[in-house]
Amino acid sequence: MRTKHSDDNTSRASSVFFIGDLRDTGEIKAIADGLLNDIIFLNYNFPVIQMDVKDAWLSDPFSNRSWRFWLHTLIIAEHLLRAYETFNDRVYLDRALAIYLDWKLHNFPKSESEMAWHDHSTALRLVIICKLYEHCLYLFDDKPSIPGEFPTVVAEHCRKLATPSFYRPTHNHGLYQDTALYVGSVIFSDLSESESWRMLAKKRLYVQLEQLFLPDGSYLEHTPSYNYLLGIHLNRFAHFLQLVNESDHGKLQEIIMKQIECLTYMMQPDGIIPPIGDGNGDRLEAANLSDAFPDQMDNLNYVVSGGSEGTSPAALDRIFPTGGYAVFRSDWEFTPETVQLIFYSAFNSKVHKHHDDLSIILFGHGGQLLTDPGKYNYVYDSPGRKYVVSSIAHNSVTVDDGDTVIDKRNAGKSGFTSYYYDDTMAYISGAHHLYPGVLHRRMVIYLKPHDILILDLLEGEADHKYEQVFNFHPDVDCVIDKHKVTGIINHKECINVQPLYIPDNLESTLVRGSEKPWRGWHCQEYGKLTPACSLGFIQYGKDARFAAHISLTPSVEPAASLVWNGLTIKISLPGKTFAVDLSGEQDTLTIDNRNIELTRINSLQSIIHGIPVIHILP
Repeated sequence: MRTKHSDDNTSRASSVFFIGDLRDTGEIKAIADGLLNDIIFLNYNFPVIQMDVKDAWLSDPFSNRSWRFWLHTLIIAEHLLRAYETFNDRVYLDRALAIYLDWKLHNFPKSESEMAWHDHSTALRLVIICKLYEHCLYLFDDKPSIPGEFPTVVAEHCRKLATPSFYRPTHNHGLYQDTALYVGSVIFSDLSESESWRMLAKKRLYVQLEQLFLPDGSYLEHTPSYNYLLGIHLNRFAHFLQLVNESDHGKLQEIIMKQIECLTYMMQPDGIIPPIGDGNGDRLEAANLSDAFPDQMDNLNYVVSGGSEGTSPAALDRIFPTGGYAVFRSDWEFTPETVQLIFYSAFNSKVHKHHDDLSIILFGHGGQLLTDPGKYNYVYDSPGRKYVVSSIAHNSVTVDDGDTVIDKRNAGKSGFTSYYYDDTMAYISGAHHLYPGVLHRRMVIYLKPHDILILDLLEGEADHKYEQVFNFHPDVDCVIDKHKVTGIINHKECINVQPLYIPDNLESTLVRGSEKPWRGWHCQEYGKLTPACSLGFIQYGKDARFAAHISLTPSVEPAASLVWNGLTIKISLPGKTFAVDLSGEQDTLTIDNRNIELTRINSLQSIIHGIPVIHILP
C-alpha cells in the first residue's frame, strides 16, 4: 500500500483522479456544506433531497435506478473530497470517511440493494475509495486504525472486478472496471494479488480500447456524449499513469487525441454535444480534457468558445466511416447563419443504440432545427424511454409504424456506401437492412449553405406503410400548407420542408406532443419531455420513394424540380443539375453532366448481408 507522505494536517493532492465533473468553488462548497447537513446532491439529473445518509442506502426517492446507482458509487463522498482538496477543511474529509464507513457497515460484503454491487457502481466506487484512503493516510495519526478500514473492502472490490463473469467486455462499463482495477492494484500494492490484478487490468484495458474506439476516432456505442465522458475519464486515467510512472500512458493519449478530433467535428456550432443516442445535448467543458494534446485542444477550444479561442480546423467537412457519422458545415465561424448537418448510420453495438439508422440532425439560425429526442432516462420500461429510442423519434423512415430490428443477427446491416464533398456541396449515401424484408437506401445532398435534399428509396417484399419523418426542436413552431411545412422561431420563418416528389398516394401529418400514439417529444432535461413538432410524409405499397427539400431560407421560393424514373433521379436547381443512378451495385452521381468520382465505403450487398467492408480514411 502507498505510504504516508507527511505528518502535518494539511490537505494534499491525491494521485487518484475524480470521477465527476469539474465545478466552480462556490458550487463545490454549497454541495459539500449541504452534505454536512444530510442534504444529498448526486448530480444535475436529480434535485437535492433532505435525507439522513444512514437511511439512504435502500431508499429510492425518485423511483429511478440511476439515482440508486449513483448513490452506491459514493459520489457524495467524492463531492466532500473535492471540497476538502479545495478548502483544506478537515470537516469535509471526516464527513466523507463517515459516509464510507456507513456504506461499509450496511453493504459490505453483501447488500440488499441491487445497485450496491452493480458492475459499474463497483468500479466507480473503488476509485473514490482509493482517493479517500490516500487522504486518510496523511491525516489520521490520532486514529491509526482508520487506514485499516480499507484493505479488506478494496480487496473484495478488486476480486469482483477481476472475475470474468462480473466483467463487461466490449462495453464502457468494462473500461471503467479496467481503470478502477488498475488504480486499486497500484494504491493497494501490498495486497497479495495486486500485481496480478494490475497486469489483468492493463491487458483487458487495451483490448477494450481497441474494441470501443474505432480507427476514425469515433465511439462504438454511437453516442457522442459517451465519447466525451469516456474521453474525460481516460484523460484523467492517463494522467494517473504518468504519476505512477506507467510507460504505456502514451498509447492511451493517442486514442484520446483521435477522440478529441472526432468531438471537434461532431460538436454543434454553439458548443453543445449533439443529442445523438443517449445524449441530452450537454455542453462540452474543455477544462475536463485540459491534459490532452494542445494542438487538438486548440481546434476543440475554437468550436466550444464560438471562435473566441483557438484556431479552426483546416477542413470544414469530415466523414467517420467506421463510426457511421458524416458532418458537414457551412463554415467554422459561429454566426446566426452557420449551418451544420450530421447524417449517421451504423449498427456496431446495442449499447446506447437507438432506432436511428439513416437519420439526420440539422443546426441553423443559431440552434437545433431538426433534432434527436435525447435519452430521457434509463428506466427502460417507462413510456418516455421507449419513445426516445423508437424509430418515429428520429429523422429517418419508419415501416408500419414500427422500430428497426437491432438484435445481434442484424449487426453490420447499416452504414454508408459512398460520398463526395467540395467547398460548395456534399453528397453521401447509405443503406440499412434493419426492417424485415425491406431495404432502405438514403441519399443526402447538401447545397451549401441553405439547401438540403433527402432522397429515400425503400424496396420491400410485401406491402407496407412507409413514413419519412422530420422531428423539429421544441423551439420551432410549425404550420402546414398541403404538403409544405414551415418552421417558425420567435415569429420568424426559419425552415421549410416539402416534398419534391409527390405521388398520388402521398399523405402528410404534423403532430405535437401526442401520447396516443407517442410522438412529437424532445428531452431537454433529464427525465422530462417537451412537446415538439413531428412531420411525416406517408406512402403505402411494396416500394416507396421520398424526396424532401429542406430550405433554411423560407422567404426564397425554391426553384427546384425532380424527376424520378425507376432507379434514376434527376434534380434541377438554378444553375445546377444533379443525376443519381441507383441501378448498379454502387450509386453514381453526375453534376451538370459531369461524372463525379465518389469515395466508396461499403458495398450495398455487404450491408444487406451484415458484413460491411469499411475503407478507413487516411
